[in-house]
Amino acid sequence: MRPIFALIAVTLTACVSGGELTPHYKTCLAKYDVPLPPGATPPTPQAPIRIAARADPRSAYACVLVTVDETGTVSGGRVLETDSSSFGEYLLDLVAHTKFRPAMIDGKPFGHSVIIEAQYE
Repeated sequence: MRPIFALIAVTLTACVSGGELTPHYKTCLAKYDVPLPPGATPPTPQAPIRIAARADPRSAYACVLVTVDETGTVSGGRVLETDSSSFGEYLLDLVAHTKFRPAMIDGKPFGHSVIIEAQYE
C-alpha cells in the first residue's frame, strides 16, 4: 500500500491529479469554500505535504478546512468530510504542523482559510 497522491487544494488554485478536480474536492468547494478578496493570492504550503504509508489496507479520503494566519501558521481547522475518521484526524494533524505562505493582497499577508484534500489508495 502506498499513497497515490495528496491534493493540496486551495481556493481558486488547485494542484490536481490529471488536470481535473476530484468529485470529492468539488463537493467540498461547493459546500465550504471561503472566497478570497479580489486580487488576493491564497495561502499555500511551503513544501509538499507527505502522507506516510498506512498499515490499514483500505483506501481513504479526507477533506479538511484550516485557517492560516498572517504569519503562515495554522491557527485552527476541522475535518469537513472523510470516509475514515482516523485518516481525517491524521490529515488534520499533519496539516496543522505544516508551515504555509500566507494569503497576500497588495503585498501584505492576511489570515484566510484553505481546503485541503488527500486520498490514499
